Amino acid sequence: MLTRLQTFANFHGIGQCVACLCRNDLPLAWCRACLAALPLLPPCNVLSWQPSSRLARSCRYVFSAAYYQATMARLIKAYKDKQQLGLTDSLAWLLTQHLQRCYARYQQPLPQCIVAMPMTSTNWRKRGFHQTGLLSQALAQHLRLPHYRGALKRSYHRQQRQATAQQRWLNTRYAIHSAVRWQQQRVALVDDVITTGASACAAARALKKRGAGSVDVWTLAYTPPLPLPG
Repeated sequence: MLTRLQTFANFHGIGQCVACLCRNDLPLAWCRACLAALPLLPPCNVLSWQPSSRLARSCRYVFSAAYYQATMARLIKAYKDKQQLGLTDSLAWLLTQHLQRCYARYQQPLPQCIVAMPMTSTNWRKRGFHQTGLLSQALAQHLRLPHYRGALKRSYHRQQRQATAQQRWLNTRYAIHSAVRWQQQRVALVDDVITTGASACAAARALKKRGAGSVDVWTLAYTPPLPLPG
């Protein structure tokens, strides 16, 4: 794992941190200062902070590596909006370390396979790449788990960034469908950021409708909960 990250760091800039672009003294894509500055979360289930939410009724665990603020927010925006695809492996490494600590804490095995939060073909063509698809592929390599490409389909998409919590739930309620029968497998769903949990909830329900035994949600970042509909 370190070899792959060191190779990426050299490609990005010899001895250069992907966050601050300063000289890096670690064999990673991150320098010590930027790793220390990230708003990292403890290795715990995010659902423990909102146990009565719809998402909590649909998923077993939600694990997020950091709060969506400061350096983490800037990195994710650079990855998604500025097409800095070289960040994929660094972000996947950060989430991998967090996930390993989380499952060790709860004394649970990892899920049996990984799927990505889907996006519509229209948005895919507009952005030029599938950011959660690339992230989930990198996670699958780090964790040595099967990755199911195209397992979830999104029939339509409405802009979520400026939507209220209620609008987010309505926008995604019937938008996501599973193309695979899961036969009681434990499935990990990968997304970049979780806010209200509307998309994750819709995806988890779609997976369970097609036979998933349990669904765990993995995200890079977490926004503190907004009021959810009952």
